[in-house]
Amino acid sequence: MPFARSWLGLVAASIVGLAASPAWGQDSDETALEDQWVIGNLVFLAYHEVGHLLLDQMAQADQRNNRLLAEQSADDIATWLISPEPGEEIESSEAVAAIGGWLEMAEAGNDASVAHLPDVEIYPDAVTRASRIACLLLGSDDSEPNAFAPLEMVAALRFAVADCRETYLALDESMVELFGDSEDIGDNPVARVRVQHDPVGPALVDARAFLIESRVLQDLRDDLVEYIGLPVNVVLRGAACGRDSPGFIYNSSRQEIVACYEEVDWYLFGEPEDGATGAEQDPAAIDGLGARPRRIPPRQPPSPPNPRRQ
Repeated sequence: MPFARSWLGLVAASIVGLAASPAWGQDSDETALEDQWVIGNLVFLAYHEVGHLLLDQMAQADQRNNRLLAEQSADDIATWLISPEPGEEIESSEAVAAIGGWLEMAEAGNDASVAHLPDVEIYPDAVTRASRIACLLLGSDDSEPNAFAPLEMVAALRFAVADCRETYLALDESMVELFGDSEDIGDNPVARVRVQHDPVGPALVDARAFLIESRVLQDLRDDLVEYIGLPVNVVLRGAACGRDSPGFIYNSSRQEIVACYEEVDWYLFGEPEDGATGAEQDPAAIDGLGARPRRIPPRQPPSPPNPRRQ
């Protein structure tokens, strides 16, 4: 995968309480770290929606019959797709950044108790999501010592660490069976993937600019065409979704993944001020499958973690 940002040190620090609240626009090493944290979380959210896309267009799964299983499966697919291959540096996995994001969400507000999050019963809680991602990453590496050993404490929050290898192998087998092996991709792309970033008003102009400059959707398009190589048909669209933004969303009837500018803005700047108004809700957000909205204020920015031990 083309994403190559350093996350092992960040998540190792998150185990003992590190959480990031980005502040894009400041010229500092800390701001660069925070921008990377934002990008890592946005990439995972985008791949979560790719999970819904693949379940819909490739597996023809009825994701509305069991929404909890659909959301868990989308997380698993996202983790599997962006887990480092043998020999790759493990810091390339944005799944590691997502662990920190879910842990922060759990610590900041106990998301399951927040009344205005819709359909909380159909989503895994934030700690479970972080723990399962950590378990799958641990299971993806059979070397000694395990390259993801710093994540054992997170995996153990909900899962037996000793079972993580078997859990990953079962996922790997099912993914290869459903979607094939990326090594089988030919020279002629079969995916039809378009990228667009809708115009937006002044309140979200920085979020739109960040999404464009960070190439989250463009890099995802390249991955779908060049690495995943399945015959999917989808528009990757940045858009304003309204103040009740669903975050990122996959809408099967419109064949599009929408990256809501409000979600990008939340990661960059935190909760909007009271009384702030948003755009009308985007039609794609009304009947889609999403990773869930974020409406919990992020914590203050951390100091950059210590350099990773060589």
